[in-house]
Amino acid sequence: MAVASGAYDCVLSTAVNINTCVPKPGFPPQDRGELDNDALWASIVTGVDAAYMAPTYGSVGAVEAILVKYAVENNLSYETVDEIFVNYLIGKRREALLNPKATRVSMTYEQEAKMLGFDNVKDYPLSPKFNPPMGTMVRARFLGQSVDAAAQRMQHR
Repeated sequence: MAVASGAYDCVLSTAVNINTCVPKPGFPPQDRGELDNDALWASIVTGVDAAYMAPTYGSVGAVEAILVKYAVENNLSYETVDEIFVNYLIGKRREALLNPKATRVSMTYEQEAKMLGFDNVKDYPLSPKFNPPMGTMVRARFLGQSVDAAAQRMQHR
């Protein structure tokens, strides 16, 4: 996305699939060992590596736990957390559309909400049909609906 948005001419991207190996006992989590097939299939179901996050939570559980802790520590209600994320999503979509090379989205949340019959743009990203809850506070799009990388780049100029 960085190249497509025009932010860079060339980028290097790397990753590792930690679900195909296990931590070695007594070593830091990045030191990995082989994983037998039974354990591999069990880890794929949850998408979680216990060395990096609490077991049985799944990847949403780790985000959920951090978010709930943050909300409690800062005395934020569910409604306030929703409002923060909704405003973030709406803003990021607007920023992405400012780039003439944007390819992932073609309309603002306001336009999309109107097209889908919502009177208020903020009701759209809070709709269980279009942004279902995945935990107590986390909704599907809150985890980062895809927009062009230009959105991140534009705010730093």
